[in-house]
Amino acid sequence: MQELDRLDAGSMKGALEAMLFASSDPVSATDLAGVLGVAPGEVASALADLAAEYSDANRGFQLREVAGGWRLFTHPAFHDQVEALTMSTKIALFREGELVQVDKPLELYDNPCDLYTADFIGNPSINFVEASGTAGASGLSVDGVMGRLEFSREDMTPEAPASGDLKLVLGIRPEQITISREKTDAAQVEARVYAGMPAGSETLVSVRVGEKLITVKELGSTHYAGDETVYLSYPPKKVNVFDASTKRLIKYSR
Repeated sequence: MQELDRLDAGSMKGALEAMLFASSDPVSATDLAGVLGVAPGEVASALADLAAEYSDANRGFQLREVAGGWRLFTHPAFHDQVEALTMSTKIALFREGELVQVDKPLELYDNPCDLYTADFIGNPSINFVEASGTAGASGLSVDGVMGRLEFSREDMTPEAPASGDLKLVLGIRPEQITISREKTDAAQVEARVYAGMPAGSETLVSVRVGEKLITVKELGSTHYAGDETVYLSYPPKKVNVFDASTKRLIKYSR
């Protein structure tokens, strides 16, 4: 892989997560630092932060330092989540003793009411991408690294502002994104491959769009070269849009 630009803290955590997910054995901070081209101390600090985030967010994995290095373990709560999604007719999600959302499993997955719920439900985790937008009578205009998007008012939730400029967070599930080696549509987003994680029936591919690391889930076994330029497509209708200030969903996935 060619030398990459220096990663910010968020992208480093994403890269570490990707590499640990692909390994069934513990990996030392020194080895991870060698791959990323950064100091071992930076990696050790990022791993400690990531382990704390997993512990707080209950995202389906636990990150632990064991003999030989760092390793990801499946969290028991993830199995509970899978069982709930596949066997329940309705799910009640609580956070710190407070009821957050009650809904049918697929509706909870497709239209989580806030950023916490979106991040909690699903594995691999949803991609969060910051963007800016303007709300008006006709709907919402969004601009960011994933392109310019237009949403009609009928796709908006009751909590969506009637007007004004907004700071937004787009929620895009990894399986909603497709990768192409050729640009065939002006709406496609250019990206660079960061890492591939083959898992038999599926492959998780980490790509960089600007400074943002994004996870793509592809069926089957696929291979991309490090730093390879690729083009991303995704259905705008499926995108969740959250108000960054309130953290609430303001545009439904259809």
